[in-house]
Amino acid sequence: MKIAFVGSHILSPIPCLNGGAVEFLVTIFLENYEEDNTCEHEIFVIQKKSKTTDDYLLNKKLSKTAFINVDYNKRKNIFPRIVNKLFRVIRKKQCEFFISNNYYNNVFKEVKKINPDLIVFENYKDPLLKEYIRYFGKNKIFIHVHNDFTGKIVFNFKEEFVGLIAVSNFIKESFLYNNGGKRIVNYVLPNCANEQTLFQRVPDGERLALRKKIGFEQEDFVVVYCGRLVQEKGVLQLIQAILATPKNIKLLIVGDSENIKNNYIKKINRVANTNPKRIKFTGYIKNEELYKYYQCADLQVVPTLIEEAAGIVAIEGQMSGLPLIITKSGGMVEYVTPDTPIIERNNNLVENLSKQIYKLSADKAKLKSMSENARQNALKYTQKIYYENFMQIVESIKRNTDNALPSVLKKSGSKFNIGNANG
Repeated sequence: MKIAFVGSHILSPIPCLNGGAVEFLVTIFLENYEEDNTCEHEIFVIQKKSKTTDDYLLNKKLSKTAFINVDYNKRKNIFPRIVNKLFRVIRKKQCEFFISNNYYNNVFKEVKKINPDLIVFENYKDPLLKEYIRYFGKNKIFIHVHNDFTGKIVFNFKEEFVGLIAVSNFIKESFLYNNGGKRIVNYVLPNCANEQTLFQRVPDGERLALRKKIGFEQEDFVVVYCGRLVQEKGVLQLIQAILATPKNIKLLIVGDSENIKNNYIKKINRVANTNPKRIKFTGYIKNEELYKYYQCADLQVVPTLIEEAAGIVAIEGQMSGLPLIITKSGGMVEYVTPDTPIIERNNNLVENLSKQIYKLSADKAKLKSMSENARQNALKYTQKIYYENFMQIVESIKRNTDNALPSVLKKSGSKFNIGNANG
């Protein structure tokens, strides 16, 4: 079976050392495919051409995958960019195109040359989707949706729909709802994180030394936030919540703010600078070093203000053995343990966060129990499990394509329906 992963022109090239969640997850799949000697499928990746050294070196490690790089020239596509931007503004469909550009035309040509049995569009609706359906048939085409813009990827076809692979039940339900309850074959594929580094344990001496280097004392109770410093992630509200707790409770913010200058970053810095001993910023940290900073903390908080599709940072914290507090945000609630406090996103968010942080800081037995549960829960989100789940979906799609009948696959020991072919 030939499987083609197709990336939009806005994605970083795959594989990528410093890509986003989409690029990371595809890379994880390819790395596991490289080591799977029993897999008879052929994998192709069609994507934007890259000239970076890192991508070139990583490509050489993935010898079983065929990479087809298509040139995208921003200047040559000025007219399509302007037209599509106007279309998205008017129609309020942030990831849909009105007309195609040279990149997508050439991608389509490359896919036709491969003639795959399964085409997976990574996180976007291709502007030539109708042409793909006419050429390949709808049963071979799936959109792998990673973000909560599912309402923007609407199939404007009367009868023909392609399939869905969603990162959470929340995304799946949102997608189906926004497509008017159309009969779409769908699967839920949970995300994963890099357990190879995150399951590592930091010795107590090294942990204390790093805490001291950052500016924390041994007796401090440290809360960690890891992620982008943008308004929708609730960083400002978390800072405000920390400053409303006793002085021994401090906040470690893992994220790059040095190279970003905007009004929100300035506001964060202004509030943090009112008590710089309690709010510490690490700046950019390499992925392979993240586990050390997670384990510097006693608690992780993910205060997202929007609907989170899933939230890889929540998996990372659990792999690091951290108790977790999250907001009631989209699919993220599906990834955490039953004992995780889930805070409503309302006008009392700062106050409720502050109370919950303080409550847990004073309950060592609860923290220990939550930590153990978090690490156990994280076992469901390893790279190997992710690969196996994806391959279950591939096999289910193959059977459905061959038999034209829906089938049901369920991953034992998981609360997610992996390969649940509904429609």
